[in-house]
Amino acid sequence: GSNGVVIITTKGGHNTGGKTTISYNGYAGAARLAKELDVQHPYDYMYYQYERAQQTGDTTGIAPYGGYNWQTVQNYKNVPFYDWQKRVLDRTAFMDNHNINISGGTDKTQYYLSVTDQDQQGVMLLSDYHRKILYFRFDQQAAENLKIGVNVRFNNTMVDGAGTSNPGSSSLNFLRNIIRYRPFLAAGQTSTSLDEAYTDATNANSLSLVNPVLLNQAQYAHNNQNVLDLSAFAEYKFTRWLSFRSTFGFDYNNLIANAFYDTLTSMSKISGGGLPLASITTTNARTI
Repeated sequence: GSNGVVIITTKGGHNTGGKTTISYNGYAGAARLAKELDVQHPYDYMYYQYERAQQTGDTTGIAPYGGYNWQTVQNYKNVPFYDWQKRVLDRTAFMDNHNINISGGTDKTQYYLSVTDQDQQGVMLLSDYHRKILYFRFDQQAAENLKIGVNVRFNNTMVDGAGTSNPGSSSLNFLRNIIRYRPFLAAGQTSTSLDEAYTDATNANSLSLVNPVLLNQAQYAHNNQNVLDLSAFAEYKFTRWLSFRSTFGFDYNNLIANAFYDTLTSMSKISGGGLPLASITTTNARTI
């Protein structure tokens, strides 16, 4: 354990008199966002922009929406509130998990096989999680004083979606973009259209707020990881109080990470020179 190698010995076969036991466990459910972060409504947003403009002289936050005056603020009391959190993070995410165990054995031979399949949608649009696990353990009393065994564990995990957190400056974090984006649609804008003027106007510190629905669609990530753990042991018992045990372990970890970032994304602007950015990364690690 201290060197990063995990030997799984928690589950195994038992002496069942040669009978085989088969069991099934499963569940299904759904997940939703438990609580949203509080954000300003249209009137609160415009009132803040008006006060800010008075203090700083910067009217870019209010002028495009009817001019820099008090009446402009009052006009937004009845403007519909557009909740971007609901648009991007309000999916009812269904999940299911299935597990089958097969075990049995005699006084000399014990075996255990477990197969698990798990699927889970993310509450964020375009995000999913899939995992498959195969675990097999076999123990054999090869001789009166000699016991041998083998453990095999295979784990395949696939994750879809760029997620709410991305590398780089915290100001470019996707969750922050959802929270900071103005809480209403501008004239002529739809829920899936880009307001380039607003993106340019919010370019302070390279922030560039983008329609969260579009931004979510403009970035893609798919990670596929395969982990194989093999271990075998031989244990020779000299006396009731003294034995010698030798263990061999082999771990293989393969990760393929595919990503695409369109020109709307901060990754494209910072690392791609404003051009679409794609990457395919393969990582392999072997430990003996």
